[in-house]
Amino acid sequence: MIRTCILLALVLNMIFCSCTKEMEYPLTVENQLVLNAIIKPWEPIVFHVSTTANMLDDYSDDGSNYRLKFFTGSQLLLDTLIKNGVYTSEFYGGGVSHYSATLEKDGFSTLSAEDSIPAMVFIENAVCDYPTGYVQDYGTYGTLKLTFTDPIATDDYYELIGSFSLEMIHYQPEILTEPVLKNEGDIDYLPTSLFFSDELFNGETYTLHISGAFPNGKVYLRHTSKNYYLYRKYYTRHAYNQQFQGDFWTTIFMGEPQTMFTNIENGYGIFAGYSEHSTNVISIK
Repeated sequence: MIRTCILLALVLNMIFCSCTKEMEYPLTVENQLVLNAIIKPWEPIVFHVSTTANMLDDYSDDGSNYRLKFFTGSQLLLDTLIKNGVYTSEFYGGGVSHYSATLEKDGFSTLSAEDSIPAMVFIENAVCDYPTGYVQDYGTYGTLKLTFTDPIATDDYYELIGSFSLEMIHYQPEILTEPVLKNEGDIDYLPTSLFFSDELFNGETYTLHISGAFPNGKVYLRHTSKNYYLYRKYYTRHAYNQQFQGDFWTTIFMGEPQTMFTNIENGYGIFAGYSEHSTNVISIK
């Protein structure tokens, strides 16, 4: 028994030592401003403001004001002093527009960000063939067929939310046959929605086929900016690598933390958005 414990200790020591990666990181870095805002259609635009903190220190804020400016095109919509935390504006996202913002605070470089919200792409048809399959532990499932027309001559990005089981798709990978989603390579990272580009169907009318769907419900197709798309991909990988993924051995061999995407100048965070169209799913049995 003692010999077995010693052997196990030696094996674990070899594993942890061999998996160690040294990284150079300065003990002190210049603190910067942080701005997060996702511009959603028909919802008030919410701004989250803060500053970074040295990794060796506790986060603290001196209580002084931030100056936030918000523009659509060249028109100034908002110029206000706010405190650290969350600020909900009276302005709603929606419509095709170019948005930008700046954030100032004494002792910090001025932060700036911008993004353009694309036009709404309409769902032309959303039907669910049911049933189309059965898997153990999940039961009977259907296949969602969602049709839309991608704009011509532009790179476009999407996010789909609706009546389908991402858990089923992840744990039963054989039911994922849609080439667009397989091309993205995100399912292994347990996404909370489906996000994809038009790389395989640029300018075409396309029908997505998503197994693991339910016969009743609603689907939401978001036509997103590239910044939003990249934010979702990077965040999904980061979140996956930061959570416990099952048994002891899986945890040991988890991937390294992922660098988060940001489109902020002189700071950190995300400033992006989308337009959205939704419809009820029609069931075909």
